[in-house]
Amino acid sequence: MKTAIICPNYPPSRKEGGISHFTQLLARQLVEIGEQLVIVTNDEYMGDEECPSMEIVVVPGPWNSRAARTVTDILSARSVDLVNLQYSPSMYSASFKYAWRAAARQFPLVTSFHTLWGGGSINYLFALQLLSASRAVLATNTEIVYLLEKYLPIFLKKTRRIPIGSNICPSSKSQHNVEVEYRLREGA
Repeated sequence: MKTAIICPNYPPSRKEGGISHFTQLLARQLVEIGEQLVIVTNDEYMGDEECPSMEIVVVPGPWNSRAARTVTDILSARSVDLVNLQYSPSMYSASFKYAWRAAARQFPLVTSFHTLWGGGSINYLFALQLLSASRAVLATNTEIVYLLEKYLPIFLKKTRRIPIGSNICPSSKSQHNVEVEYRLREGA
């Protein structure tokens, strides 16, 4: 299976933090269990990670509607089977979000929510669209699960919690690692 992970600040990057490191650990874990990966990131990526099972594709900024179309073209050209979008409202511009709404319909989508919403009505609408369009939802913290339980319980059936932290272990096939593979493959 070929999975694409979209993370504008995939490390090493000029701007990295918890989301970028979570994504890197997830990517390494998926490669270890045999996934072929396409990582789509922005032009602040400063690495040259070499892994035969992982291709890193840089999309120059700004990440606007044109970048969303470029990302879609990249995913189509590489015939990906599944797209995992790393999401926090501040990671993407409004024009990227509008363009991504249409683009995402072309691919089975799993969204990793690092923050559910905030910062304006477009973020509420986009979060709802992502929740609806996603085959599976990965909640990276208890706040996301709480908000879904309280306001949007309909999405809990397809939500799994994979917290940010050192819990993704790229060096062994623990039960947790098997669950990560299952969740991404089955959209559970």
